[in-house]
Amino acid sequence: MLGWLAAAAAPILIHLWSRRRYRETAWAAMEYLAAALRRSRRRILLEHWLLLAVRTLVVILAVLAVAEPIEDLGGLAAAPGERHHRVLVLDGSFSMAYKSGDKTRFDRAKEIAARIVHESAQGDGFTLVLLSSPPRVIVGKPALEPRDFLKELSLLELPHTTADLPGTLKEVEQVLLAARRDEPRLTREEIYFLTDLGRVGWGMDRVDAATLAEFRQRSERLAEEASLVLIDLGQPDAENVAVTAIRARAPFATLDRDFEIEATLRSFPPRAHAGQPVELVADGRRVTQQHVDVPASGEATVKFSYRFDSPGDHALEVRTEGDSLEVDNHRWIAVPVKDSIPVLCVDGRSSAGAPDAATRYLVLALSPQAGPGGRGLVRPEVVAESRLSELSLDRYDCVFLADVAQFTAGEARLLATYVTGGGSLVVFLGDRVQPDRYNAELGGDRPGRIRLLPARLGNIVDRAETRLDPLGYRHPIVDAFRGRERAGLLTAPVAKHVRLVLPERSKARVALALASGDPLVVEEPIGRGRVVLVATSADTTWNYLPLWPSYVPLVQEMLNFLVGAQVQRRNVAVGEPLAGTLPSTAGEAPLVVRDPRGHSEPVRPRRESGLNVWSYTDTLISGIYLVGRTEPSDVHRAPPVSRTDAFAVNVDPTESDLAPITAEQLHDEVWPGIPFVHQTTWQDVEPPVFGRAGRASPWAKDLLCGMMMLLVFETFLARRFGHHEASG
Repeated sequence: MLGWLAAAAAPILIHLWSRRRYRETAWAAMEYLAAALRRSRRRILLEHWLLLAVRTLVVILAVLAVAEPIEDLGGLAAAPGERHHRVLVLDGSFSMAYKSGDKTRFDRAKEIAARIVHESAQGDGFTLVLLSSPPRVIVGKPALEPRDFLKELSLLELPHTTADLPGTLKEVEQVLLAARRDEPRLTREEIYFLTDLGRVGWGMDRVDAATLAEFRQRSERLAEEASLVLIDLGQPDAENVAVTAIRARAPFATLDRDFEIEATLRSFPPRAHAGQPVELVADGRRVTQQHVDVPASGEATVKFSYRFDSPGDHALEVRTEGDSLEVDNHRWIAVPVKDSIPVLCVDGRSSAGAPDAATRYLVLALSPQAGPGGRGLVRPEVVAESRLSELSLDRYDCVFLADVAQFTAGEARLLATYVTGGGSLVVFLGDRVQPDRYNAELGGDRPGRIRLLPARLGNIVDRAETRLDPLGYRHPIVDAFRGRERAGLLTAPVAKHVRLVLPERSKARVALALASGDPLVVEEPIGRGRVVLVATSADTTWNYLPLWPSYVPLVQEMLNFLVGAQVQRRNVAVGEPLAGTLPSTAGEAPLVVRDPRGHSEPVRPRRESGLNVWSYTDTLISGIYLVGRTEPSDVHRAPPVSRTDAFAVNVDPTESDLAPITAEQLHDEVWPGIPFVHQTTWQDVEPPVFGRAGRASPWAKDLLCGMMMLLVFETFLARRFGHHEASG
């Protein structure tokens, strides 16, 4: 812009050109006039030069005002061409919601970011990146118009995530590379981190060696090209009490039975909290309150019990109060409540109740409390294997197969659709089982068939085993037997079994093995569901386990594990997607997801492997999400599960630790040998930090005012001097 100062020569050139247009000619009558003009020539020349100087100065002031010269150390640096690209990285971890005074750390970060923009020169570019997990690029292309950038900044909301510093720095580098290509005029680069410097997000102790090495190399590259500035918004004496966990004591909830939950509270330094209030809220209504003593840097446990009075999806919340970080004072659990657990038992030998039925003992183990004509918590339904293809498996929470000989292609597809869509399957073997057909239709041997079994079926081992190996009780199915060796699980005799071969690099886990080392019970997640494969029979044809006292609890633990996994899918961490399947008859009408803030968004299901699958990824805020066919109502008014489902999204409790990383640790652990500027508190931030090359001069407005005054003065002089000439 300063190059336009050459335009200041225009009035002079016009003046010289005007003189050149005339040719002097002697004329007798003009001699008298020339003599009179010579007497006032000196005065007229002075007036003309003054008017020319005023007009030239008007042009100079106009150019300087538009160019906005840079103020550097109190002077004007009229050095055009150096424009800044300022990358503003705002910490998006939920510890930034800590309130100091009447504002949160995140609010103060936005204020300082706006201040940086306001005090920058015209022509500077700004990009905005959120330091979160995953990192988010809010403004990726440098914004040259401050109003556009400030609008995006004002709309930015704090997510409830943790911080991923290596991932964020990777996004920053990509933003800079794109800006260098698209905006080459931005020759100076500066990166500002507005953060509370929490050790959880900035510490390198949880980063693996490969990621750390890549992070250091990227940091060195950025430091060579850009200035790194850290603006610390944390408070060294910040304390916090958080609800760090909520667990259900039972795998599922039913009507008319108490549902127990257990919550953990943790106090972070510097002090203990005596009589900390803790509330249980059910479907938005406060149920009860307890008080618990939370030691400094320690934990306390509180237990609640609640009885649901209606089926459908419900939400329980445990909350506390009394500190400056509200986000982690809550924790939720979504609970699908049913009047009973429907289970399908497919019998490979006979119908229900027959003396030789393969499911005879299985039915008793599933519902041991149901008397003649009575109804227990679990409602088993027995069918012959020939009826499998006629049933809609979506009606059942779990399917048990007992000594089923083989499967048709249609039956295999039916089971695969059920399991991959979120169903649970237990397969007991026996005399009628044909291993080759199992491997072909359910084991993935045949092209186009999904692998539904956790292990391939090998040969039948006809050798008595008198000892079982619980493998340290590591699997949840056998964990309940820990410390109860007299329950008989370890001494149950097994006469015959099928040797199971686990695939390489699979997620299958052996829950229970034989003393010989052969797997007896194998489990694996398949799609959105789970499958348990038992290498022996469900009755006494191959073993005497059904006659042992451990048989009923073993079957119950299988059911609890499988149905409980379905409930766990309703409870996820912030940032994890919500997902589910719909019946094939559901149609193509979109679902509606309502987040904890009350915002609704349609989600259209997609067809995938014969299923109507839906997913929702915008789970950056903790709380209860409702998914339904129509606009969901409040959870406690929710229609049945088939129409509205509740999902609980909770924060990562590690972020509740507000301990900051020190300046020494920054230099030693995070950026060793890498130059950066560290401001200790936000109050100490001074304008020179915002750019070493200078900042926009406030004189631009003064220059414009001076130009306007000169224009008025020039008009006055022109009229005045013209009057003199006429009178002369």
